Amino acid sequence: MFEFFRFKKIGFFSKEVQLIIIIFLWTFLIIAHYGSLKETGRIDGYSLTSSSLTFVPIYEEMIFRGILLKYFYTEYGKLKSILITSFLFSLWHFKNILFFETNSPHIVFAQMLDTGLTTGPLLAIICLHFKSISIPIMLHFLINFQKCYVYIPKGLSLIFQSL
Repeated sequence: MFEFFRFKKIGFFSKEVQLIIIIFLWTFLIIAHYGSLKETGRIDGYSLTSSSLTFVPIYEEMIFRGILLKYFYTEYGKLKSILITSFLFSLWHFKNILFFETNSPHIVFAQMLDTGLTTGPLLAIICLHFKSISIPIMLHFLINFQKCYVYIPKGLSLIFQSL
């Protein structure tokens, strides 16, 4: 069942290179979150209580692609497993309504549509193709990163000022 959790060579990406990429992306996400927090008091639009955002790509991929996708794939096949896990991934993002301003439920709805119709299916297809969650984790970091990359200069500046 946990075959997807194994890192393996994919194309010219060795296991070590994949881990280095994930660590690199994680580091830049932390820097962006730090800059966002200092400038806006929020992290990627979320309150400080949701500061675990840095680990979201890892644990969401472990749950949705590593466990659920593998289970539904063995039970229902490729297409149904992609549709079911994408739908569940979309529903999972409804929790984000707790973190955004009460007058912005449209943001959560848009996020649910995106995760259910594009991001979820894309990450599931890639996971099934490579039989590993390493590439979906990297892509998930990049997807989250594109929402807050503008804060990297602020985060780096604050870090260097404190040295």
